[in-house]
Amino acid sequence: MGGFRHLLREIIARANTSIFQVGQQPAAVRGHGDHAGSDLVWCNNQITVAHIGDSRCYRFRGDKLQQITRDHSLLQEQIDSGLLTKEAAKRSQNKNLVTRALGIEPEVEAEIRTYPAQTGDIYLLCSGRTQRQWSRTRTSR
Repeated sequence: MGGFRHLLREIIARANTSIFQVGQQPAAVRGHGDHAGSDLVWCNNQITVAHIGDSRCYRFRGDKLQQITRDHSLLQEQIDSGLLTKEAAKRSQNKNLVTRALGIEPEVEAEIRTYPAQTGDIYLLCSGRTQRQWSRTRTSR
């Protein structure tokens, strides 16, 4: 998996550089970044996931859906530090404040983790926006 980790880091670094360079252009796009960055590699009964910002990876195994990545966001930092409960976070106005994003700085560090995989696992990569829409749809049923 070490080779995949290196490859994922290289892909993310190139994407970050491209977005950062565009963001340095005229004022119409200056400072633009992208919070959605996820990649997944499956090899030898393991998956390696690279992500940035509030892009997420979910695993459906058996009858359980589990988020396996953690958001890089102010909200997640507040939950982790005990300032907010998960219930309070659902009502927070700070849902879109990411602490890592592609193209904001010349370099970005992706979180890259490897997890055991099983036959039958289903993985879903999505942006924070997709996840929030999906949560609203599930809770309105």
